Amino acid sequence: MPKSEDVFVGKRGAVLKGSKVVNDWTKDGSYWRATGQRQEGEVITGVPCKSGIECNRPEGVFIDDKPLLQVSSLSAVRHDRFFFDYPNDTIYMADDPTGHRVEASVSPGAFRTTDSFAKGVVIKNLVIEMFANPSRTGAIWDTTSPGWVIKNNEITLNHGIGIIHQSHARIVRNDINHNGQLGLAGYQSVGALVSRNEIAWNAIGGFAGEEAGGAKYVQTTDLTVRGNYVHDNQHHGLWTDGDNVGTVYENNTVVHNKGSGIFHEISFDCIIRGNRIARNGMDGIFISSSSNVEAYNNIIKGNGTGGVHLFLDEGRGYELANNFIHDNVISMPKGSFTGLTTLNPDPAPYSANNRFQDDAYVVSDVDGRYWAWDGAMQTWNGWQAAGQDTNGSVS
Repeated sequence: MPKSEDVFVGKRGAVLKGSKVVNDWTKDGSYWRATGQRQEGEVITGVPCKSGIECNRPEGVFIDDKPLLQVSSLSAVRHDRFFFDYPNDTIYMADDPTGHRVEASVSPGAFRTTDSFAKGVVIKNLVIEMFANPSRTGAIWDTTSPGWVIKNNEITLNHGIGIIHQSHARIVRNDINHNGQLGLAGYQSVGALVSRNEIAWNAIGGFAGEEAGGAKYVQTTDLTVRGNYVHDNQHHGLWTDGDNVGTVYENNTVVHNKGSGIFHEISFDCIIRGNRIARNGMDGIFISSSSNVEAYNNIIKGNGTGGVHLFLDEGRGYELANNFIHDNVISMPKGSFTGLTTLNPDPAPYSANNRFQDDAYVVSDVDGRYWAWDGAMQTWNGWQAAGQDTNGSVS
């Protein structure tokens, strides 16, 4: 629990580890068991888990640095799964521990602020790994204090979120990988910078997708996300969800995430520019029930369901208005689209100053229906007749 202006600097190879080595394993039928495991952390309810996975239990087990998923019953134990019998302080797994390093996470976090302010803390050059931080909490968890600098660290294999930061934080050149729920997050922060990080392979802890992925932000102001390499996260890559204002996403490479590449949801006033967004499982850029977004000079290629998708869900109580998508290169595979959709046939979002101009499209069939407008899939001629991309091109 740092105080103001504390600086934590690791020499090369320094590790803060939230786990202990477990050596005393006994064969028990088709399982291996370790007794005397009294660690039992806080359970955060309300975060959805995949079927049969105890994602809200923060304890983890690792074999040679590979995480196992915790299951709900002994009968569900198999390769890469473990069961924690908490009443009897016993861990069961199917994998043979002989000749392997087996660790169990114990500590609930590495750095955390309390109700008092700890301004200007610096954390750099550390490996921060295998903490049993619960869902919705960070291995580095700054809840109240401005101006933290988190730089040149590797944050990996922690159960909940790798980093949660506050206002005016500088999150720079970190490798944030293989965390259970999210790589990083922020809530009600102002003026934070997330720059030149690698954010990869996060959301591996059995979370069902909601509140999981590479990075997620709620109610932030003037957040800048610049020059990051965001890839292979098991949900959305970069996600601003809920009353974020003044966000800038620029010059990021966002590839091969299971969900959308950049997702701006029920938020406002966002610039998305100069990004390379490719081969994500859903939309390249997904703008949902948000207003005043400008997306330009992006290269958007080969995303699963859409290039740039504007969407209005009237049930959220937010508008989809004044969004300007222009000067992008958008390559769409068969079955994907760019345009605007809504759950309601009401024409309001089509006349709310949402517009596409000067975009260049690459498709497999120039006569195909790759553009969504007025409640239907349009050909290129229909798209331009609706006033969209009148100076754009298709090839």
